[in-house]
Amino acid sequence: MKTASEKAISYLFILPALALVVILLLIPMLQNIYYSFFDWDGIAKPVFAGLANYAKLLVDRDFLISIRNTVLWVGFTLIFPVLGGLLVAVFVDGVRFERFFKSIFFIPLTISFVATGIIWTYMFGKELGVLNNLFELLKLPLKPSWLTSVPLNTFAMLIAWTWQQLGTNMVMFLMGLGTIPVEPIEASIIDGATKFETFVHIKFPMLRPITTVVITMAMVNSFK
Repeated sequence: MKTASEKAISYLFILPALALVVILLLIPMLQNIYYSFFDWDGIAKPVFAGLANYAKLLVDRDFLISIRNTVLWVGFTLIFPVLGGLLVAVFVDGVRFERFFKSIFFIPLTISFVATGIIWTYMFGKELGVLNNLFELLKLPLKPSWLTSVPLNTFAMLIAWTWQQLGTNMVMFLMGLGTIPVEPIEASIIDGATKFETFVHIKFPMLRPITTVVITMAMVNSFK
């Protein structure tokens, strides 16, 4: 058992990190909430406005569009990277050259966001982009502005995001698949169940805990 002095010393070690969180995150957040009830340009004296700023938001077209886009972004980034990570994990689990396939899908995760942006900017460029040049080689009358046309730019970003985040979800689901006992799976095979039926009725229900973790992490990353 730790003595009172040892516990106090333990808290002293986390005090610098706690102070940074309070000063750099918590206090500014509370200040933002406080000043949201004022009409203030950051220079003149704040004038109390009550809920007027929030009332303006509810009728502000740009704000409503941003809310819609955020909801769509979070929804799509939950469907494609999470579902894709699950399908890839199921596909590569136990197959021949398993490590090779894992590496292929995991490599994008090791690339920084800046490098990922450069790679996909090169892919989606209108004049010198890989995709548009491929369309030209195939004699297709297509030359879309992937990064500037709405809503095409959203789908372009979604493709890049899925490409990078797929590896994380694959690893998480592979961890979940590794914890499933073999007895129920062997029993289902003996009973004549197909691989699909075994996955739906046995593997997937046992993946619920890790699925919750994956979805939670995906939502946090999407909102960021």
